[in-house]
Amino acid sequence: ELLSKELTALEESKQNALEELDGIKTIMEEVEDELELQQKQLYAKQEECTELEARFHDTKTQYDNKLYAEVERVRKEANEETNAIRMELDSVKDDLMKARQDLRQEKELFSSERDSLEAGKRRVDEELEGIKNRMVDIEAQLL
Repeated sequence: ELLSKELTALEESKQNALEELDGIKTIMEEVEDELELQQKQLYAKQEECTELEARFHDTKTQYDNKLYAEVERVRKEANEETNAIRMELDSVKDDLMKARQDLRQEKELFSSERDSLEAGKRRVDEELEGIKNRMVDIEAQLL
């Protein structure tokens, strides 16, 4: 009965770990969605840069310097945001890889503990069977 309770507790721990993994996967999907949105915004800013460059070449007027400065500002901002997004994505990927590694290790530990408990249960069952057989022998001798 104690082994059964321990097995149940291990199964619950395993289920909790699986639920935690699902939560991590959900967070990963949310982060990926957010990064995709930021990437789209980044592409929009890069398109804005391209449009500003086209206007710069078409007009060649008094606004040349002003437009060029705006293009450079937007480009710099886009590059900074790109770098920040890449760094954040790398950090999230590293965290997720570590979480996956930790969950794999926990799963292996749970499997090992479960196997050990099952082996112990088999030994106890064998001992109980031996005791039952001895009791039958003793009852037969008493009769």
